[in-house]
Order: sequence, then structure tokens, then C-alpha cells
Amino acid sequence: MSKSTSTPGRRFMKLASMTASIATKTVSNSIRNFNADEEQKNEARSKLFQDIGVQIADTLGEMKGAVMKVGQIASQYKDIFPPEVARAIDQITTPKHLQSPFIEIKAASRTRAWQTH
Repeated sequence: MSKSTSTPGRRFMKLASMTASIATKTVSNSIRNFNADEEQKNEARSKLFQDIGVQIADTLGEMKGAVMKVGQIASQYKDIFPPEVARAIDQITTPKHLQSPFIEIKAASRTRAWQTH
């Protein structure tokens, strides 16, 4: 875990920063595409949702404790998010975010033991 998210206060600030960044991106996207046709608006919205999803997944994936649990729960209810956000949030439940190297080594050794029997 990075030093920047090691205390509750820093984790709170990281979440607040993420929220402000997402709000800024959303407003900017709306202003930029105000006069665009519907197809351009949909493309821009899809790209925005992809970026937001990646940002949410990265931020929640770095967290621990209750915030990490929120991310894990959110990844289980993907149908409430736009598809672009849901795909990114799904990354929170990958071994990269949830498993320590010890767990991965232990799982690999079990797999090798099972294959030899």
C-alpha cells in the first residue's frame, strides 16, 4: 500500500480528491459537449464513464478497511452502474487488489500439489 493512503485522514482526502476530480470531469464533459449532436454526446459520455470507472477502481483498490469493502460490494452490484464503470469496478475483485503474494504462492502450491495427484 502506498504511503499516501496509510492513515484514515489520508484515505479520506484521497476519496475527497477522487470525488472532486470526477465532478470536475463531469462538468467539463457537459460544457464541452453542450452543442454536440446526440452521437457525439453519447461517445463523450461513454469515454467519460470509462475514465471515471478506472479512477474509482484504482482509488478504491488502494484503500483498506471499510472503503475497500465498499468497493468490493459495488463490484457485486455492477448492474446499477453504466457498463463502462461496471467493467472498471469489476477490477477491484481481482487478485491484484485482494490477495497478498503469500496467498498467491499458497494457491499456486495447492494447484501444483493437486496436479501431481
